[in-house]
Amino acid sequence: MIMYVYIEAGLSSHGGPATGKVETGPAGRRLFWLGMAATVVITALITRLATNALRENVPIAK
Repeated sequence: MIMYVYIEAGLSSHGGPATGKVETGPAGRRLFWLGMAATVVITALITRLATNALRENVPIAK
């Protein structure tokens, strides 16, 4: 869910100052996309950890 919000915010050109959106320049855009990348990596890591924990602790139904 957070990733969808990040993507929408990054690609959206609507709003402007009335919504609190201000021009941040190249550094702000880099930080924004760095945050997006960090969100994707952390989500993948948490998903992997949760999957492994479930495999270890939940018996497979046959």
